[in-house]
Amino acid sequence: MKTLLSYALLLGLTSFGNAEQAQPEKAETPTKPIEVTELTQAEFEVKVANLLKTNALTKEKVLELYSLAKKYPKAKGAAYVSFQNYHYEHNPKKKQEKLTYFMSQYIDSDQINYILYSLIQSYSNEVPKLMHLVMLGSNKKENRHAAAFALASWKHRMMRMIVTHPDVVKFQTAELISMYNSIIDTPGMNERILKKSKAALYMLETFSIGCEAPEIIGTDHEDKEFKLSDYRGKVVLVDFWADWWGPCKAMLPHERSLVKELGNDFAIVGINDDSKEKLVEMVNDGTTTWRNFTNKQKNGTISDQWGVRG
Repeated sequence: MKTLLSYALLLGLTSFGNAEQAQPEKAETPTKPIEVTELTQAEFEVKVANLLKTNALTKEKVLELYSLAKKYPKAKGAAYVSFQNYHYEHNPKKKQEKLTYFMSQYIDSDQINYILYSLIQSYSNEVPKLMHLVMLGSNKKENRHAAAFALASWKHRMMRMIVTHPDVVKFQTAELISMYNSIIDTPGMNERILKKSKAALYMLETFSIGCEAPEIIGTDHEDKEFKLSDYRGKVVLVDFWADWWGPCKAMLPHERSLVKELGNDFAIVGINDDSKEKLVEMVNDGTTTWRNFTNKQKNGTISDQWGVRG
């Protein structure tokens, strides 16, 4: 694609990562060529699919299959193999060559969307640069839209995963709200992306730092109704938990000590996902010393309403 190099230069992508560019190339140790079994395109597709299904597409398998991916560039799985071959490359010059090949073959291909969505779970700082390349360089609006959503989703996930200063979180939140609004306002946007973007925007605008917590009205282990706003004026920890989940169970002694040490100005309000019978048992034996909503209420689960998944 003619514009690929200009986009790469614009984003500083003559290789991914300035640190790599600054390092001199190291002499490579000669390696024994990998013998590739000749496969038909159909056989190649089946092999890649099986390796992906069993989570067995290792670096060695990628290197073994790369020549076939180049031979059958339109085959299902060829884009993923080519991308992984780029990903595993550490030599800056070769890495750029593999990126250029990958983009020239797949920037307008349907196959690239699977890769974009899979990268949302990655921690690599290469991810936003790749997504920007697709956003700026693809001639296919579906791919540009997918890249924009994948980039917002990746940034959103990283914000949740990495603990940082509240002021930084507020800045990141404002940036994400802007990104999701831009996606929502884009004409011809895919309905699935629209739905997910609106849901993400709701979570940001409802549960970010500085927002007032949404009201919860529900019942406890005795079917007695109470509200989250009953605790207004206190520092409140809203705790989604279950005895069947080990990390939650491990936190219980610490939470009991918090309630005891911090006194009347502090409260824990639990949303418990165990059966009502189990919650009654835990209240009676002192496992939980604070009041809990049962997660399952008549109008659905509180965890769904708050976007909490475990």
